[in-house]
Amino acid sequence: MKARRLPRVNLTRIAKESGVNLSTVSRILRNEEGYTFAEDTRKKVLRIAEKYRYRSNLLVRGLVTGRTLPVGVVIPAEGFHAQLIKGVHDRLFEAGMGMLLAWNEFHMGSEAVERERQLLARLVERRVDGIILRPVNDEAREAYFREILDRKLPLVTVDRRLAGMDVDFSGSEDEPGGRLAAEHLAGLGHRRVLLANFSIGTSPARDRQRGFEKSAAEL
Repeated sequence: MKARRLPRVNLTRIAKESGVNLSTVSRILRNEEGYTFAEDTRKKVLRIAEKYRYRSNLLVRGLVTGRTLPVGVVIPAEGFHAQLIKGVHDRLFEAGMGMLLAWNEFHMGSEAVERERQLLARLVERRVDGIILRPVNDEAREAYFREILDRKLPLVTVDRRLAGMDVDFSGSEDEPGGRLAAEHLAGLGHRRVLLANFSIGTSPARDRQRGFEKSAAEL
């Protein structure tokens, strides 16, 4: 049995059927702030939109408003980062936005840096409204992010803090974490301890080592 095919519908059709002017229909369906509507009018427009399963065209809206609503996310989809991505997705969903996930298969070295440059350039080309990044090179300076900064795109780094750059950051208290690890070992009675740190080239590893060494020196 074939599913019933719904007619293509646009704002003009909804306005005509509801008897509401086009601009009001548009504002109701966008849930535009700063406007109030009679409850009967709002319900009528929403009922007709639901009947036809109307969905707004975000691409067209983006041409008008300059906002496309997806946020570019460059975070490894593995380990604890997978849970981080889920959290980002959930918060963006609640805000009515989408996530455009870009995957860097390289983790360190020149290949990783070059791939990250390419991914960031493509996200800018797709006119994302912002970028959330786990940086490969947290020692990178402003020139590395020049295109993002010039376009005034919001940039948030996670897990690794960019040195010498004033951008938003979300991460753990890594230095206190290293201190707690050393204190835990001391509490177990250990006095000769060894820290095996395999990622000293990243800010979290350096901060954890700093905290561990400070605490261990007090043992």
